[in-house]
Amino acid sequence: MSPSSGFGSPDLVTFTIGGNDNGAFLSVVLNCVYLRDNPLLRTTSCANTLANAKAYVEGQAFRRDLGNTIRAAQTTNLLPNQNRTVLVLGYAQFYNIATPRTACEPFVDYPSPGPGGIRDQINKGVLELNSIIKATATGLGAKYADVDPLFQGHRFCEGNGQEPWFFNGPLSGGPGELVDDLVKLFGIPGGAPPEAEVLSLIGETFHPTSPAQRAYLSVVKNALGLPV
Repeated sequence: MSPSSGFGSPDLVTFTIGGNDNGAFLSVVLNCVYLRDNPLLRTTSCANTLANAKAYVEGQAFRRDLGNTIRAAQTTNLLPNQNRTVLVLGYAQFYNIATPRTACEPFVDYPSPGPGGIRDQINKGVLELNSIIKATATGLGAKYADVDPLFQGHRFCEGNGQEPWFFNGPLSGGPGELVDDLVKLFGIPGGAPPEAEVLSLIGETFHPTSPAQRAYLSVVKNALGLPV
């Protein structure tokens, strides 16, 4: 974010950090979800991917960049005597870790439920990310709001017949169809496909659906002391 007339001079700024703005989120989605069973296409193992994502989130560069973004939101085009509120929202855990693989949607099924499984590791990564976002935001005088509790019962792998509050894959044919498309797009399997093309195939998966967006709105209102 940089000063510009397009930003205006709002009294309230709300945002979430962009998962697509860094390689950590994209790598986890590719190597631990879509391509985890396809070693020719994935760039590294899921275990290595999760370790690298953890190191990135815990690193000083991430905290610095997040802090710079928050400061920019606080000061860009700030008018004299203007009081601006900056509210940073966290993320929801994606998975119910207790259900069997058969409870999961085709794009996100995991053979390792329970504590220590892939679902659990990704969830714990979300919680750690939230703790760092909260500490950075509140340390700079911004507000932080937790959305995770509202997603209870609405995650992937619930197995209760309810639609998860995350979009579930751009293709109807499941992970195999995604792999076929990647092979067609990039030729011989191997190496890391360009990020933009991969993101176009992944589409909206892991992004909140309309009910989730309404849940986000209620969290924002609650954090600002407004009627929900």
